[in-house]
Amino acid sequence: MDQTPKHPSRRTLSLATPLGGAVVAAMLSATAPVAAQDYTLTIVHTNDIHGRLEPNNRSGTACSPQQVQENQCFGGAARLATLFAAARAASPNTLVLDAGDQFQGTLFYTVHKARGVYETMNRMGYDAMVVGNHEFDDGPQVLADLLGGVRFPVLGGNVDTSRNDLLRGRLPATTIVERGGQRIGLVGVVTPDTPITSSPGPTLAFAAAVDTVRAAVDSFRSQNVTKVVVLSHLGLGADRDLARQVDGIDVIVGGHTHTLLSNTVPRAEGPYPLVERAPGGQPVLVVTSWEHGRALGTLQVTFDAAGVPVKWEGDAKLVDNSVTPNAEVAATVASLSGDLDALRRRVIGRVEQPLDGDRTRCRHQECTFGNVIADAILWGTRSKGVEVALQNGGGIRTSIAAGEVTMGQVLEALPFGNTIATFQVTGADLLAALEHGVSQAENPQANNTGRFLQMAGARIEWDATKPAGQRLVRAETRQSDGSWQAIDTARRYTVAFNNFNRRGGDGFAMFNERAIDPYDFGPGLDETVANFIAGGHARVGLDGRITRRN
Repeated sequence: MDQTPKHPSRRTLSLATPLGGAVVAAMLSATAPVAAQDYTLTIVHTNDIHGRLEPNNRSGTACSPQQVQENQCFGGAARLATLFAAARAASPNTLVLDAGDQFQGTLFYTVHKARGVYETMNRMGYDAMVVGNHEFDDGPQVLADLLGGVRFPVLGGNVDTSRNDLLRGRLPATTIVERGGQRIGLVGVVTPDTPITSSPGPTLAFAAAVDTVRAAVDSFRSQNVTKVVVLSHLGLGADRDLARQVDGIDVIVGGHTHTLLSNTVPRAEGPYPLVERAPGGQPVLVVTSWEHGRALGTLQVTFDAAGVPVKWEGDAKLVDNSVTPNAEVAATVASLSGDLDALRRRVIGRVEQPLDGDRTRCRHQECTFGNVIADAILWGTRSKGVEVALQNGGGIRTSIAAGEVTMGQVLEALPFGNTIATFQVTGADLLAALEHGVSQAENPQANNTGRFLQMAGARIEWDATKPAGQRLVRAETRQSDGSWQAIDTARRYTVAFNNFNRRGGDGFAMFNERAIDPYDFGPGLDETVANFIAGGHARVGLDGRITRRN
């Protein structure tokens, strides 16, 4: 039975709403009393940090001095490190865990890659993490660099590394840690959709998570380990399904969908923790703590002698300026930041209105930054006769405020180093791609909403009540005289898209398999957008390119 209350979406969540000074008690307790032999474990957890080593604002970008002064900035590795240390001081039975996607999203990753991640995570004191899909964005080599630098286990139990020399045997399914004389089994799984949403390369394969977790639980039982925590980068919906399917899981620490669970923020997406029931009826506690280090989850769970949770409390707490930064971690971040200053400072132009890159909009509807990026692609490929330019919503990683725009901001918003690919497709394949783009757009909890398409030279109307594959009500392309014409299934169209999606990323298999004369080595997407803004071409606004019916 679904136990989640009907909370409104987090789209309107106010960052000004604190979650409390100390950990706020959820007090979702089972009826069994706490006995002398019972054992209490504290789990402190993050997910979807995406390179935010410094405090960030509501747009996910670095804070201005004014925003710092007005307490509009949250997170940061140094503040998190202070909270980690405080949790350990309060209880030696503490685990500090991360549910994946440390890579990608800011200049820290663009410039330093794995080094910036492992240097800060080591100093912060993490005990374990699971790989996220974005840990594969730069292929096996950069992930191997991370594995060589961290001083804690990195799990990836459903990743088949047997055909890759760099990663073979280096992403174990499980590890066992000891706290207070008790052994806790950790198992890690990442979304099987990673080949679609990232770039792991042909030598890695990703299996379903359920079988991996079930085998891990059986292995733990054979070693008399009865307390099991799943580190999951599957997304909240998949986490809840997993809890209902496998006996022996006690806690799932999740990531991937950037979900905030809270007992005190009215617009959170559910309570903290979500309590599911395993097939045998035992409680399974599901937790996740939003994104970018802005909130820290802390769960205290008490187990009985059989290793079954009997009592639990906790919440996700906003990490604001009431937290004193850890000096050692702050110094590490500052040293890494010094290499970024030249990029951050170089002004390339200005925009008079904000470029809205928020994931809650760009993955579900027309957004202003999506329009500017698509317009820039169309502008940058005009000499090639491109008629339609596309940009996946998942490739837009942050917003840019009105005013001067720096190259650093562009690189943070478009951090993947994509090139612009040009190719031809039939109208039938173009329609199939547009259908694919809206196939999960009605569901903010879906795992693959990054496929949603922003566009220039085309416009669509889609019906959210129709089944996937039958949602397009209208799909047109702009003609040279400014008029609009329905897409002709038999005609060829010249299209521009980033090279990741042209090669099938986000599930655009029709472009990988049936593109005509593709060229994937055009100018850099970030460079093209920067030049577009620098030339004063950006017109910021919404103009009805994407209309949702119902």
